[in-house]
Amino acid sequence: MGSERPIAVDLFCGAGGMSLGIEQAGFDVRLGVDFDGYHIAAHDRNFPYGRTLCRSVADLTADDVFEAVESESVDLICGGPPCQGFSNMGVRDVLDPRNTLLGEFVRVVCEVRPRAFVMENVPGMLAGATRAVLDEAVERLEDAGYRLTHPVRVLDASQFGVPQKRRRLFLLGLRDDVDGVLEYPAPARDGTPQIAAWDAIADLPDVDGRPELFEENVAEYDAEPQTEYARRMRGGRDAGDFGYRRRWDSTRVSGCLRVRHTPGAISLYESTAPGDMVPGHKLPRLAVDGLAPTLRAGSDSSHGSYTAPRPIHPLRPRCITAREAARLH
Repeated sequence: MGSERPIAVDLFCGAGGMSLGIEQAGFDVRLGVDFDGYHIAAHDRNFPYGRTLCRSVADLTADDVFEAVESESVDLICGGPPCQGFSNMGVRDVLDPRNTLLGEFVRVVCEVRPRAFVMENVPGMLAGATRAVLDEAVERLEDAGYRLTHPVRVLDASQFGVPQKRRRLFLLGLRDDVDGVLEYPAPARDGTPQIAAWDAIADLPDVDGRPELFEENVAEYDAEPQTEYARRMRGGRDAGDFGYRRRWDSTRVSGCLRVRHTPGAISLYESTAPGDMVPGHKLPRLAVDGLAPTLRAGSDSSHGSYTAPRPIHPLRPRCITAREAARLH
């Protein structure tokens, strides 16, 4: 790993989605922190050059961070604190105990004092009673000597080359002694989606008619990528990608496990037109030339470990596979 690269720490890191973006921007993600052991195991495998800590951010100290990254300074702290208490998709509750983890993110930033920070969350933080939680976080960060980018903005992933309608709030800040300002990126094409759902998943293995995939998770590719998006998802790179190359078998792909649907469900999915909501369900059937809706994770073990509902495939009467969901992310 290049020692000259700036050092990043990812709080609430999950399997490493934000970590990968930060690495591709030129950082070394030296530390990932998450309370969930499965997430940490995945992050550790995805970023073997760094360290991981399986613990609550509420128990994380600045000394823990400096010891883990083997440095007395950090360039960037990023993270997306749990958002259930702020989300419009659930019951927005200013008293949800998970909301306090936003304060813990702020505390770690103030104690570690990185040169910059990036915090991601749901747009619901900007409205209603939960707006006070965001305002308090902004005030604490500015009092601690950080110059935040105002106004706080919500970005939609579909305007930045992702085939998913996903709106997220981003909070950006630089330490006062660092020159410049963090700018929000401009949409690549005036808000017009650049890639449709089918274009993102068309080259993935056709799992239908393959009963072994009710038990197995891995399948071989049987088509070449037809779009630039698909090419990049299969290991292609561009000039702005500073991520490290991983060793992997490019002929096979995981996440292809099929779901067993009842005959009634299959009939319902077949009768639903692409782009329409499935009757009686809170999910649509994807349109070939449309965007995916906001894809959600399931609940954690403390809330029942439920799997979130997935949209229906645009051409097949089944829900999308985990790999197809990953492509749409």
